[in-house]
Amino acid sequence: MNNSHQTFKSEAHRIKLLSIRSGKLMFLGCFLAIIIVNSPLYQHYNNFNSLTLAFHIGTFKVSKSLLIWMNEGLMAIFFFLVGLEIRYATESGPLSDWKKVALPVYAAMGGMIVPGLIYFLYNLNHPEYLNGWAIPVATDIAFSLAVLAMVTPGVQPKLRLFLSTLAIIDDIGAILIIAIFYTDHTSMLWMGVALFWLSMLGLLKHKNISYVAPYLLIAVFLWYAIIHSGLHATMTGVILAFLLPKKNQLGQSMTGYLLHGLEPWVNFGILPLFAFMNSGFLLSNFTGDAWTHPILLGSMWGLLIGKPLGVMTFSMLAIYFRLATKDHEITWHQLIGIACLTGVGFTMSLFIATLSFEYNPSLLPNAKVGVLVGSILSGLLGTYFLRKKAK
Repeated sequence: MNNSHQTFKSEAHRIKLLSIRSGKLMFLGCFLAIIIVNSPLYQHYNNFNSLTLAFHIGTFKVSKSLLIWMNEGLMAIFFFLVGLEIRYATESGPLSDWKKVALPVYAAMGGMIVPGLIYFLYNLNHPEYLNGWAIPVATDIAFSLAVLAMVTPGVQPKLRLFLSTLAIIDDIGAILIIAIFYTDHTSMLWMGVALFWLSMLGLLKHKNISYVAPYLLIAVFLWYAIIHSGLHATMTGVILAFLLPKKNQLGQSMTGYLLHGLEPWVNFGILPLFAFMNSGFLLSNFTGDAWTHPILLGSMWGLLIGKPLGVMTFSMLAIYFRLATKDHEITWHQLIGIACLTGVGFTMSLFIATLSFEYNPSLLPNAKVGVLVGSILSGLLGTYFLRKKAK
């Protein structure tokens, strides 16, 4: 058990270094999008996002805009990586030991319940806005770890491990929310087709096929079926992550092998591109009363106040009732800083925002601004607490 946890810690350190660079690229992508949308290049930005890309093989045809390919296609790869991280954490990381994971579990529960409640209260009188209740629920694991690493380079591994564990549990919650609450319709025919391809993946794993190529090929057909079934396509990535064999053809850990291979592509390609394609909004639309829009305020305060309030409240209750214990190397001051960093929702919150208001895109800019402002202020607040403790 100790060896596995040491392995996970060294893996967390490697991920930390990747996160710093990835976080900078994501912020750059977001900044560039806002600059371009508020410049004469605005129409080129829209044309790029609307550009159609089609694949046609026999009767199999998929035609979507680049923005939809990003949000339904490339983000499925991101969720595949998230699924691999969750699986890795359960097999050889902190999620395999309840004593170590208890506090982050309760903290993550509070960090999901309280922000959702704050958003709900802000939009209680606007039923058409309530679909965005999950926007401030998620934590961007890559960006929050990047902020932590940049703020306190010498911070002990246990603090990084606590944040990464909490964020992973947050991701599990976000995945469940997307699967349960953001399914508009269901087609029993396509659900049957998806179950067929799912059974094929299960059969490959049962036969202990160690080559990754057959799994990826079937995953493409599963993705296509899930799109038409009404479920969100990103679920394909999570499903695939848990149906892969433990070892590849070289006898290596399949999870570890794919994590190492995918992380650079996701952290340096998919996430910065997602930030660029989904962050643009017109600054001229946000003057005066625009800043009091319920969606904006619910998203912003949900992240800035709801996340740390929920994390700290549930953590203290869990410790008080002896449901969990706090590591003595992590001070309460540091825990407050970590709780603030969980409010860095960024890409995960932006992604949920696009799902929440795809039926009414005119509402999306309010959510974008709330997420960006809430995430930036959460990062600054977390920086204040952590740097003050470091000094």
